[in-house]
Amino acid sequence: MYRKIFSILFVVLLGLFLISCEEKDQVELKTISMFGGTDPHTETYEALIGEFEKQYNVKVNDSSATADEDWKKSVISAFHMGNDPDVLFYFTGATAKPLVDNKKVVSIEDIRKEYPDYAKNISGSVLDPYAVTLKGFVEGVFVNTELFTGDLAAYLEKEVWTWEDYHAIAQKLIEKDVTPFALGAIDVPHYWIEHLVLGTLGPGAFSNIKDSITDNQDKWVNALEKFNDFAELGWFGPTKGNQKLEIADAAFKNGDCAMDLGLPATLQKAQPLKPAS
Repeated sequence: MYRKIFSILFVVLLGLFLISCEEKDQVELKTISMFGGTDPHTETYEALIGEFEKQYNVKVNDSSATADEDWKKSVISAFHMGNDPDVLFYFTGATAKPLVDNKKVVSIEDIRKEYPDYAKNISGSVLDPYAVTLKGFVEGVFVNTELFTGDLAAYLEKEVWTWEDYHAIAQKLIEKDVTPFALGAIDVPHYWIEHLVLGTLGPGAFSNIKDSITDNQDKWVNALEKFNDFAELGWFGPTKGNQKLEIADAAFKNGDCAMDLGLPATLQKAQPLKPAS
């Protein structure tokens, strides 16, 4: 009887030992992405991580959060402190330049030396030398069409709105006690600045920002002053945009604001924003 119990205990302990060794040898991956906080893709992202862990018997330690300025700094800090993620969903261009310059990321060319088919299903025209495109998106002014009734309905039939149209639409909405634009500008850089500068100076404004500002200071000031002018006109409601992005997005989705410039999760109709110089 005792021998039988001992045998059972031995089997149990052996099982625990094998499990312990398996967990110890299990590969762990560190990931960082923007799919956190209120991002609408968070649930799908987390589900995919779960499937990946089961399929390949790995442990994914994910650190995802809303892509605000604090998050950007935390990503760079992670690399500086030697806590580099194995996979990173981040911005490219100037934002990622410190990572590229310090050889903190591996190029697609180097990866393909060992894995020739890596990212072969993605067009080379949209690939960055150090980054694979994850998703496409549309930028523009997104419209809550349910608020465009009466004398506003005709604007939905137009292919392009002029700058005068935007002013007229905003005024009509304000008269109906509807905030024209949802804007949350205190925690995330906003497209309004880019569009106003591009609309005033043209696409060359961002080719060489330093020279552009030096040579066209008055135009840059004029473009950025429009932002304040619109706030004073009531385009961004009583907060004048001094609120978090998630609050502004919620206001657009629940119908308190008629339009949203950016990338909201729930969209119905878009119109391009082309301010006159």
